[in-house]
Amino acid sequence: MCQQAHGLALPSWASPDVLRTLAQISALDIGAHVGPPRAAEKAQLTGGILLDAILANFSRAQRLGLPLKMVMYSAHDSTLLALQGALGLYDGHTPPYAACLGFEFRRRLGDPEQDAGNVTISLFYRNDSASRPLSLSLPGCPGPCPLGRFRQLTAQARPPIHGVPCHSSREPPALAAPVVPLLGGAVAVLAALSVGLGLLAWRPSCLHTWEDPV
Repeated sequence: MCQQAHGLALPSWASPDVLRTLAQISALDIGAHVGPPRAAEKAQLTGGILLDAILANFSRAQRLGLPLKMVMYSAHDSTLLALQGALGLYDGHTPPYAACLGFEFRRRLGDPEQDAGNVTISLFYRNDSASRPLSLSLPGCPGPCPLGRFRQLTAQARPPIHGVPCHSSREPPALAAPVVPLLGGAVAVLAALSVGLGLLAWRPSCLHTWEDPV
């Protein structure tokens, strides 16, 4: 892809049919990473982290009144794909060379308050340097999306406040805390009984009895 973008000659094996097949294989691989099943859970470990950072940067600038106008991230195409997956905007195509995904935060003019209810987010995707960026819509919120609604729709794709759990949600829940001391006490009692019975069995009188002929 980079060679094509810079007008360099491709290897002899890179025929149109081979490139088309590779593109199809790549689309299947990407879809498995950012799409179903359990797309939201996968997004929490990939593109949802970057999405959460973008929203956090805006909230911080808004809360502290910083004169921040733009934040730029330099990333690989795989990072952009993960972000598209977290937003539910992956369309099966690999981002072209120098692609860009933009978030535009706007506050309605005339509103004295600067809370989330007055702020909207617009998404733009530039996949061709010779054309203007495309306007995108978050699924479930067409047009400029209110910030509160945007957060609500992307909550499942962003990491939870306390971090992503390392175990699967399908694993059985851990034993309740009060059960652990009870199990420990039961094991201790059984161990004490075993030791007591062992000492009783090996007393000299018992040995003398066992040595007598039957």
